[in-house]
Amino acid sequence: MLSCVNEIQNFVFEMINDEWEQFKSETHRATSVKTVTDAHMSFLESITRCVNSGSVSLDAYVESLKIHVERFSNVLRCLVDTMESSSSEDPKTRKCSKLCEENNTINAFMDNFGDIKKQYETELGDFLIKLKKGETRGLGALAFRIDFNGYYSTNVSCIYWARPCVVITDE
Repeated sequence: MLSCVNEIQNFVFEMINDEWEQFKSETHRATSVKTVTDAHMSFLESITRCVNSGSVSLDAYVESLKIHVERFSNVLRCLVDTMESSSSEDPKTRKCSKLCEENNTINAFMDNFGDIKKQYETELGDFLIKLKKGETRGLGALAFRIDFNGYYSTNVSCIYWARPCVVITDE
């Protein structure tokens, strides 16, 4: 998740830098205030278009990651609270029911963690598809940067990404 957010940040900063360089060159060649204001408006529009382009909103996607972080934080807090409450007891004298309760808590944590991970990866797969289909300059490259090793495109969202295959049978 951190890698994904980092790639989005880098992409936005690179895009802003490219647009800024273009804006600077236009202002250096400007002969009137109107040319400068037009170049400035163009600069702002291109940045806004990139961050929120039709079906793809980088800002909204990063905001949606907060939900996963909050869910994980709550699940982890529950696990830590349970473990801290039972850690005051001596492990040798602890009742079997207490050990079973701890084991159930750990299993519930792992199940919840797996659910959070699966939902995140599914949403990321959908987001990558939108990026690849996006018409804004560079969004396809951003999708490649996020999924540089093909993990999400091969393991998570196979339904969306897989090429059609032909099965040949001997009949």
